Amino acid sequence: MANDTSSVIYGLINAYKSIVNEEEIIKYFKSVVAESFGIDAINVINYSTIEKYQSSSAYGYVSNTKKPYVDNQLSQYSSFPELIDYKNKGFSSCALMPVVLHGKVPMIVEMLSRYENKFGEEMLKDISAGAMLLAVELAYREETAKSFMLANYFNGAFDNAPMQLLVNAEGQVVKANRNAISEFHGVMEHSSIKDILGIEFGELAKLPASKILKVP
Repeated sequence: MANDTSSVIYGLINAYKSIVNEEEIIKYFKSVVAESFGIDAINVINYSTIEKYQSSSAYGYVSNTKKPYVDNQLSQYSSFPELIDYKNKGFSSCALMPVVLHGKVPMIVEMLSRYENKFGEEMLKDISAGAMLLAVELAYREETAKSFMLANYFNGAFDNAPMQLLVNAEGQVVKANRNAISEFHGVMEHSSIKDILGIEFGELAKLPASKILKVP
């Protein structure tokens, strides 16, 4: 199984690089795991859904304990209402596997089978590697999206502010906003402060604000 698992993981990594839509990534993960391990149904429960459940639910229990929960013989006496419901829908085994990142559970992978005793420790260990990759990929995309939005916000604030020049330690302008370009008659990036204001950057930095405002 180790070689098979390595192939599955390698395939997931390559697929994640080419799939843009997050929903498609989750769909691909579910299809690959279902086909590779013969699982009848897979659900990926995200953090917002987990938060809605109390500890009395299977999701809440797994989130709180951060440990997998397996019921390989679903019955009317199963520990959680969700599991009894799955039994009534024709399933015989259920495994809930939390993915733990930075001490938190951002997702739970729920797996169902119509056969009893489907989920063993080795299978869950194999699947957990792919689930961890999925969680890391989604977390990375979320952080990238946040950084992009933040960058857009600051770019917008910079462009709409009064005259703004970003200057490096050598006194070179690395970025100028629209108002500065207009004020200084089309100043180009990488011009020097001396070219623009007629004063060296080091001297300008020593001036009090009242005098800086009077620099031609």
